[in-house]
Amino acid sequence: MQGEKTIGWTDSHAFLARAERDLDVALQPLVDLNGSRVHGYEALVRRVDSFAVDSPPALYDLAALHGCVVELEAILWHKACQKFAGVDDFERLKLFLNIDGRSIAASGASVIDMVTRAARLCQIEPTQICLELSESTDIMMLHRLADVRAHARQKGIWVAIDDFGKGYSQMKFLHELEPDLIKIDRFFITDIDCDARKYLLVSSVVRLAHRLGIRIVAEGIETPEELAACRALGADIAQGYFIGRPQTDLDTIGDITNLALLSVVNLELDGVGAEALAALEEVACVSVNDKPESVIQRFKDDTSLRVLPVVSGDDEPVGIILEEDLRQYLYNPYGHMLLRNSGIHDLLAGLIRKVPIADYRTPLCDLVPTGAISDAACILITKSGRYLGIITTQALLRAANDDRVRQAEEQNPLTQLPGNRLIHKNIEDYGERTDVDRYFFYFDFDAFKPFNDKFGFSAGDRAIQMFGDLLRAKFSPLNAFIGHVGGDDFFVSLHDVDRDRAVEAAEAVRAEFSASAVSFYAAEDKKNGYFTSTDRDGNHVKHKLLTCSVGIAHLKRSDRLESLDQFGSVASQIKKQAKAAPQGVVLRDMPGVAARSPKRRMKAVT
Repeated sequence: MQGEKTIGWTDSHAFLARAERDLDVALQPLVDLNGSRVHGYEALVRRVDSFAVDSPPALYDLAALHGCVVELEAILWHKACQKFAGVDDFERLKLFLNIDGRSIAASGASVIDMVTRAARLCQIEPTQICLELSESTDIMMLHRLADVRAHARQKGIWVAIDDFGKGYSQMKFLHELEPDLIKIDRFFITDIDCDARKYLLVSSVVRLAHRLGIRIVAEGIETPEELAACRALGADIAQGYFIGRPQTDLDTIGDITNLALLSVVNLELDGVGAEALAALEEVACVSVNDKPESVIQRFKDDTSLRVLPVVSGDDEPVGIILEEDLRQYLYNPYGHMLLRNSGIHDLLAGLIRKVPIADYRTPLCDLVPTGAISDAACILITKSGRYLGIITTQALLRAANDDRVRQAEEQNPLTQLPGNRLIHKNIEDYGERTDVDRYFFYFDFDAFKPFNDKFGFSAGDRAIQMFGDLLRAKFSPLNAFIGHVGGDDFFVSLHDVDRDRAVEAAEAVRAEFSASAVSFYAAEDKKNGYFTSTDRDGNHVKHKLLTCSVGIAHLKRSDRLESLDQFGSVASQIKKQAKAAPQGVVLRDMPGVAARSPKRRMKAVT
């Protein structure tokens, strides 16, 4: 049998015959993080060992030696479409297909026609297909890729850049290809919950992509903490072993995402609201599959309409069509004759403009720069991943101005972190939750008054700002709420972690702050490990270098907080204990009310 694996074919016909017979396709789920639903499946080739190779790339290299990469991909696409068509409710899902750069080099834009045929043979609409192009694809093929992208757009097929960040030409690739999706390479996702640099890099890519109307897929997620971090930084779609492993058996494909989906539902985005809804316009959308005549008729029936949102078959935003781009059909006396042209549908598809897309919970402060660079002067707003309405740039700026005035009253002006009202609201909201363990951190600087007296308020303000930035870097990947009580007092709430992780997070902040704060001191102070000041009587007094104490109040799962007054009393005691503790970190369990007790709203602190 081993001999049959290695010899069994001598030309491309025999190679393809074996591929048709032996290769299989597995489907791996992708989950929409905004809607907590299955978004689609990626098709992955399996049983490559029948060709005596150990990976899909090696299989493609073998096909290239026989000059049949395009034909191999056609076989795999057909197998993928057949299997996908057997998934429950597949009509509302997307199928992600990989495409090898050598197929594009050999066939150019005609690969889009091949994919379209494979899809339609299985009753799959082309708008359900997303082609994944690796970012490691030869940059010299950009002219061919542009043709492929244009043809795909005419057919309504999405294009994704796979392994983003792995190659060396990502920005040029991103600019030229204008993808619908970016899949972040798994290197950046692994341990993103505890690697501040990875978190910062990925969050920057997310912000850039969203402003260009591109969605982000975080691939390679293997832990609930990585999933929480990716959701917190704004990723749209998640993929990885934690979501679901690739499966070849249709009987198990429908069940593999249930556990992960439940986890996604239980992850809450702290500190987000629905400010965007105040500026929302509910403009009725059209489908990419609608007839061109009906699309044009919408503009004729409503002469004030300037923007028409376009969605896919499952109400997922695709882009917009502008009235100005259709004027030759709207106002030309021969417009009705032009509409009879068989190519008008492809023309309309080519007129769809990509615009920024954002979830309705996205803070207005993040939407403003997004709208500012949109050529179409609007943003498409979604809820649960589906179209909800539009926000024009003018409406966005008005709402953002109102929001800035409101936030100025609720944020600390020095750190731009939420102030006491929002801190109390967070304690109140999480105090009533009983499905997770909750940890409430109080950070307080040690020896801050003598530091301020000696080095001045300007240095004190810089230390406070530095600490606020440090909390963001350490706790944002953990989906935590971060607040500034005032002065040198900070607050953080965290949930869905264990005791050890909570203490580790506090110790990490304390250690990094101590290491960073030494930059404020002279070389002699650093060497001594203390600085001196003069008291009112002229005596020299030694003070330890700047650090912080951390008191952590733990409210156990199934317990509710009785009141904010009770919380304040307990928190005050824990803070004093932390100040006196040699290690500077204290965690104590907080007494709570059992969940079975009648639920009542907690009293606010007066």
